[in-house]
Amino acid sequence: KVCARRYQLLHAHRCYDSEMKMVAADLSTIMCVVVLFACGRATAEPCNANEASQSANSCNSTCTSDDIILVGGSGSNEGSVQLCVDGRWESLCDDDWSEYDAAVVCRQLRLSGANYSFGTESSDMFRGVNCTGSEAKLKDCPSNTENCTTRRSVGVKCSLNSYPGAPQNISANVFNSTSLTISWRPPLAEQTYGAILQYNLSCMSPVLNFTVSPSPNTTSQQVMGLFPYTTYTCCVWALNSFGWGRNACIQVTTPPSVLTQNPTNFSASVVNSTCIVLTWSPPVLSWYNGPLLNYSIEIIPQMDTTQRSLISTMQTLVILSSLHPFYNYTCTVAAYTAAGKGPSTPPITVTTLQDAPSGPPVRFKATANGSTSIIMEWGPPVPSKQNGIILGYTVTITTVITGQMQRLNTTNTSITVNLLKPYTDYSCSVSARTVIGSGPQVIPQLVQTKEGSPTGSPLNISHTTPNPDTLILTWSPPDPSYRNGVVRGYLVV
Repeated sequence: KVCARRYQLLHAHRCYDSEMKMVAADLSTIMCVVVLFACGRATAEPCNANEASQSANSCNSTCTSDDIILVGGSGSNEGSVQLCVDGRWESLCDDDWSEYDAAVVCRQLRLSGANYSFGTESSDMFRGVNCTGSEAKLKDCPSNTENCTTRRSVGVKCSLNSYPGAPQNISANVFNSTSLTISWRPPLAEQTYGAILQYNLSCMSPVLNFTVSPSPNTTSQQVMGLFPYTTYTCCVWALNSFGWGRNACIQVTTPPSVLTQNPTNFSASVVNSTCIVLTWSPPVLSWYNGPLLNYSIEIIPQMDTTQRSLISTMQTLVILSSLHPFYNYTCTVAAYTAAGKGPSTPPITVTTLQDAPSGPPVRFKATANGSTSIIMEWGPPVPSKQNGIILGYTVTITTVITGQMQRLNTTNTSITVNLLKPYTDYSCSVSARTVIGSGPQVIPQLVQTKEGSPTGSPLNISHTTPNPDTLILTWSPPDPSYRNGVVRGYLVV
């Protein structure tokens, strides 16, 4: 009886689901070992009513407002009714207490049936209630705090036949941005309370709610037609002959969808012969596309379409440098989200500015054409090194012995240079030019004009007459610059 009194006091002061054991036979020193599950500790204290009351009052178990519990009964389905008020458990007094009030208590506890009773007197009363029996929770019933005249607590005994427990092991498997599968296991066997007649699955979000009723033999359900990049709370209930039980819920977010629009206002401007600036505006994003991750720019030179370049950036402006002069480039830009690449912009073709050729003419050949002319022939630089429109060529011919240089311009790919000196070495070269300037010359070729007749007379002519019938003539060769070849003999007339 002493331990029972101790038990009653503990429950009257918000400590419940306790287990007591008698550890001494002498009533004057009886101790009750109390395992206070709600308080999270075990204690053994004297079974003195005043001490017990003080100890119980020091137990600060918290609760969620408007929750109810049954304490002091032989099972979880019966006991004195306590209501959570401001984080503390408070007892209800028996004024106006009836089977209607008891029915609401059992309904809130997800139990069936309702027998009511009156408990012991206590000073720890909060209020009385006066339910109609149709309320879902005790907090919905009219109440008062003034009619607790008897100061007796109220008790309820509910039937163990109950709503089913929550389905177990709920999980989600996301297929794509608009569909997923929810799977679960039936409630625990001891919580089915009869056959499961049906399940109910509901996936809720701020923009879309989806509800379906799978059969009792189904433990998974595909949900389609969802919005991409949306967080859904999906809950499953089980139904037995008594009604719908507690739910099990899981939160799942569908992945974003691929963009359906390309970046806008795409444009290109040429800076110089090797630089282009591309700009654009972000695509119109819908909330279900998810955040924009980056842009991908593709650049394809038309001279060699296999040399594609990809640039990734988070900016809406990119400077393309180290390009080839006077090349056509086809450019596109596309945006990426977590779902992948969106559509590309319509392609833009832009041409870099011209520059001076970076290569010399090809197949250059210089040959003597008689004693006073040289013919030179060549082809344009290779296309990749022309760097613009070839407007013409500059021919350079230098007299090797004197260093005298002569430059001639032509738009043709051959030239004959006349009025040269016979039997003279010349260095010949040619370069191509665009509107920007001339490129490098070909490697010079050394050409010697053919021999010609001397243009100078022998020098230092003198004579002697050793006897009346003999004349001796002497002379020196012509000046070398007028010999025009190898002097092979002289004609004396």
